Amino acid sequence: MNIPDNLDELKMSGKIEYRIIYDGITEDEPYVSDFQLDLKIIPVYIETRRSVGTPPKISYGDNFKILAIYLSVIGLVSVKRMADFFSKITYGMANISKATIAKFINIAAGKVNLTPLIQDLLNGEVLHVDETPIKTTERRSGDDETRNVLPHNAQRLHTNLF
Repeated sequence: MNIPDNLDELKMSGKIEYRIIYDGITEDEPYVSDFQLDLKIIPVYIETRRSVGTPPKISYGDNFKILAIYLSVIGLVSVKRMADFFSKITYGMANISKATIAKFINIAAGKVNLTPLIQDLLNGEVLHVDETPIKTTERRSGDDETRNVLPHNAQRLHTNLF
């Protein structure tokens, strides 16, 4: 862990919470600093008051959606585990459905422009496509044997080798 050079700037901007603990000394004594980096995850409710008319709505904020997308795409966390995770870190206040998380991910995926990536692959010196079959299995209730349900699934890997 590194102590950032702009620690005071981060404190002033509110990007970090900073605490000083005096352990057996007073403020006037010489000291050595031990540092600990921790995270604080708390639910944030934002109430927007507006004129009467349309019915009230409840929605998830951008940070909530970003974390769901990040955990799915980068962290490879399943939608079910994510729903459980959000429920736990919000102390049961966010019982988000798997469909809602999937919707966040689909909306983000729809905003990705794949054209430059596809062109990069197609214009590469060498294009390698691997369609190695993968097994998709299912366990029937009361049956100890695993059977192939969709044996013809394939994982497609596109790479450019330079």
